[in-house]
Amino acid sequence: MWIRTRPASATISVEARTAHTDRPERAPEVVSFKLLPTERDHLDLDTGEVFQDYGYARTQKNEGKLIAASITIRPSNDKSDGEQSAMFYMSEVTGDFYSYPSSIIFDVFIEPVWHQRL
Repeated sequence: MWIRTRPASATISVEARTAHTDRPERAPEVVSFKLLPTERDHLDLDTGEVFQDYGYARTQKNEGKLIAASITIRPSNDKSDGEQSAMFYMSEVTGDFYSYPSSIIFDVFIEPVWHQRL
């Protein structure tokens, strides 16, 4: 199944490592996007949550069921891309002084030559 999405925001981060004999290699850059489905496209999860456009969710009375999604793109290493790429579900976490909504996280690895073009 394909769901059309659009980037809602982008973050580019670089991890800096100090020179050390155990890790002489440079840390790779990663590119992350928050995702929003386009208009009427949606994904209904078994949990009852819905990955859906915020505006369209209001018309469908799904505001309280919305789930966020993000994708992080990293350069691959020796393993094949499919073995490294993964999708994670994070359930809602709340405490006295914090609250994190549930979300879907896509961790995607691509060939370094394509990653450099990002």
